[in-house]
Amino acid sequence: MEDYSKYTTVDRGFEIVILNSDGKKERYKSKFLKTGENFYLISIPKYRDKVALLSARQNINLYLYTPEGIYNLKCVVLEVYEKYYKISFAKSSERVQRREYVRVNLRVPVKVTVDSGRTYDAVTTNFSARGCGFYCKDDISANDKISVTFKIGGKPIQTFANVVSSKPVSFGSTNGYAIALNFTSVTQSNIDLIVKECFMYQARQRLAMLDKAYDE
Repeated sequence: MEDYSKYTTVDRGFEIVILNSDGKKERYKSKFLKTGENFYLISIPKYRDKVALLSARQNINLYLYTPEGIYNLKCVVLEVYEKYYKISFAKSSERVQRREYVRVNLRVPVKVTVDSGRTYDAVTTNFSARGCGFYCKDDISANDKISVTFKIGGKPIQTFANVVSSKPVSFGSTNGYAIALNFTSVTQSNIDLIVKECFMYQARQRLAMLDKAYDE
């Protein structure tokens, strides 16, 4: 079983997913209030003006957004109280996202150098350990040899890349190309660094959205 215990501390927020009477998923924000020997106390799950009404012995799914990925904990409601719920430790758990393929809308300044001598400064529209996307005023051919330089977590990283796609687009009053690159020479240590940064960004974005909905 995955070790996620450091992400179940008091006041740590998470997403809870339950099935309604129609069999559809409903998502709510909650947080841990206390950890016992084999149980958690959690706040009443809420999303905007809607509150999740749980019942004893109900199965629920908790999603923890962390720098290591998204953990899915399958728990059971043990007891129901006016201001909180008592739930079991996870009966099972898993990370629900493959680390190297997580792609987020992270804006990272990059310098792209083409073997023809052209150099472009851009900001990514999406980013992962496998590659990135960005807008460019010129087309870049799939046959071009490309070098990409950027910083992640304050560390400079340089890698070679291949063009996956290049599509004509308009942004504002300017015409250009949406370029997608596949990194080809990133070291494993740098992959780990990029993945961690992507997961941290994902966690911040998701929890910020849930916090906003919870407080409305």
